[in-house]
Amino acid sequence: MAGKKKVNLEKRIERRFKELKRRDEIKQRYGVFTQKMLEDLFKKTLDEKLAIIQERLNKIDTLDEKLDWLMGKYQAHDEEHTLLNGKVSDHSDRLEVIEEKLSITAS
Repeated sequence: MAGKKKVNLEKRIERRFKELKRRDEIKQRYGVFTQKMLEDLFKKTLDEKLAIIQERLNKIDTLDEKLDWLMGKYQAHDEEHTLLNGKVSDHSDRLEVIEEKLSITAS
């Protein structure tokens, strides 16, 4: 039992030592973080993220414009199709009347 406690204590000491070493390396590399430095870092990170979001929003706007154009073309085609169907129906009715008058049967 005592051996197990010793191993656990050694592991905890090793972890603490690694953490202290990591913190010391950060401190040497970057110096002490002041409130201003943290604010600048936060602002820079936020600006980068906002730029990415703005770029994606611009792509969505472009896509929205293209979809509007496509829907306009579809509606124009649909309206033209409806008008042409009306004309075909009128012509068909007229042909039936003419065929009756001339006693012609449709094939």
